[in-house]
Amino acid sequence: MNKTNKTMKPMTKKSTNIRTEKIYCYVDETGQDTKGWLFITVSIIIENEKIPLEIFLEACEAKSGRHKRKWLKTRNKEKTKYIGLVLSSALFKEKIYFRKYDQGRDYVQMAADAIVGAIEAYAERRMLGKTAVIIIIDGLNSVEKATISRIIRKNGIFVDKIRGMRDQSSSLIRLADTVAGIVRDAEEGNAKLQTVVNELEQKGVISEI
Repeated sequence: MNKTNKTMKPMTKKSTNIRTEKIYCYVDETGQDTKGWLFITVSIIIENEKIPLEIFLEACEAKSGRHKRKWLKTRNKEKTKYIGLVLSSALFKEKIYFRKYDQGRDYVQMAADAIVGAIEAYAERRMLGKTAVIIIIDGLNSVEKATISRIIRKNGIFVDKIRGMRDQSSSLIRLADTVAGIVRDAEEGNAKLQTVVNELEQKGVISEI
């Protein structure tokens, strides 16, 4: 793991006298094929703006020509246009978090730790109190679901629901896939995308945790 979380944790289910804030966390990852050399988890955290953000993303997918294709199956011209349309927008400022690992193969544990870090960072920035989290993860199976849920709850976060979803079903999952692809390509030496990552971090659109 690259970094240690030092941020506050959202309050747990035990508190009953404070209004519960509901947040959504959309997650995708890349790098299992590197066999431990590089693993990246991306979490996109939003509140009650889910529907307008999905409509915006779907419009950007259509305009760029990318449509519902995964990052790896998208042509460079479409990638560039999609990045420009989506990540230059202020709509996602302080909503996208990523963590990189350069060793280890316990991908479920690493993904869970990254999700915890993202939720804690978002809760601190927004000064949230009691928080219920709905977590949606690309391609999640039942065993992974149980393990990730247990790890997250162990960190004091109240998980309202956790479920898997294919990227074909969610433009927010496809955005997480895009950011994971951008960060991975940058780590693998793509100079153009290294510049993109640096610019997005400086603007606060994406944050490494």
